[in-house]
Amino acid sequence: MGRKVFNFAIEIDGIDQILIQDVKKPENEIGAVAHGVEDGFDEKTAGGTTVSDAELQKIKPADTGDSWAWDWLTTAQTSLPSNYKKDVVFKEYGPNNVVLNRWLWEGCWVRKVSESNYKRGNKSENTIETVTVSVDRVRKLQ
Repeated sequence: MGRKVFNFAIEIDGIDQILIQDVKKPENEIGAVAHGVEDGFDEKTAGGTTVSDAELQKIKPADTGDSWAWDWLTTAQTSLPSNYKKDVVFKEYGPNNVVLNRWLWEGCWVRKVSESNYKRGNKSENTIETVTVSVDRVRKLQ
């Protein structure tokens, strides 16, 4: 039987994690480096690792201002990396709320903030903010 999608937790300074409803985790990819060899065919070996961005979709609270993502975005634009890069912990829970996996995303910073489209007369949908986070590296902790 395959693993189902259960609860998750994401730990980032300054945000109420319950607002985050959807997470696209960063992906690790190892590049292939081609080397010419005597028989004319390239031999490929493992190269450097690249990490994709993470995406967080969060509900914007109706009763308070919410500038968490904007504050982090503008801090990244106006200060040194030591002031804006943060580490993020992502936890995947199993059916009994036991932590199955934990990842540490290192060197994170917000690089893009966007919101869902607004439609007149639509009072039932939540406003969703999508936050794109640049990630330097990912380590599996558990």
